[in-house]
Amino acid sequence: MITAKENIINTNKYLGMCFLLGLMLVQSCRLTSGASPTPELPGPTQEPPLAQPSPTLTIQPPTETPVVEPPVGFIEYQDSEVGVSIYIPGSWTVTGVIEGQYAIFSSYPEDKYVGGGKRELGDTKCDLNIRPQWKSADDLIQQWKSNDMTTILSEQEIILSSGQPGFQFELNNMGRANSLITEINGRVVVLTCFGDFTLFDEIAVTLKTDE
Repeated sequence: MITAKENIINTNKYLGMCFLLGLMLVQSCRLTSGASPTPELPGPTQEPPLAQPSPTLTIQPPTETPVVEPPVGFIEYQDSEVGVSIYIPGSWTVTGVIEGQYAIFSSYPEDKYVGGGKRELGDTKCDLNIRPQWKSADDLIQQWKSNDMTTILSEQEIILSSGQPGFQFELNNMGRANSLITEINGRVVVLTCFGDFTLFDEIAVTLKTDE
């Protein structure tokens, strides 16, 4: 027969076991909750920087040879042997032509100064000289510089109507002259004018290849 004392002991053991089971259950819940940590939410993704576009080289198509528009009232003179073309006033006289070598243009009739009279105010005479293949522009300029009778007053580079570059000189050789030097079809071409220079620029810039 179980005594009251034994009953109390058994009760205490039962309560102790229950207490232990309770502690074990709490510990188990803690371990379970710690084993599965809440996953961290990913932060906002950062877009990679946009690549800067590489600079592109735009290749321009070759420009066509511009059409030379002569001044009003000008006519074209052509040297078919070398392929030189130039515009002069329609009222001018063309004389002394040797194809591939030279031509003379004047604003007055051919026989006006046959006796060697002094050129009148407003009269102009221009020589178109096509130099031999072995003669360069530098050769001609050096001749001017080494000639004691010739002084180069000014020089400048100009662009002709055709896009061709040329060099314009103002000379003094017993009288003033304006001269344009350029190269056409492998030949040095020189236009030199004396007298009235009013139309020199308009004439000179039309010098081009005869196509």
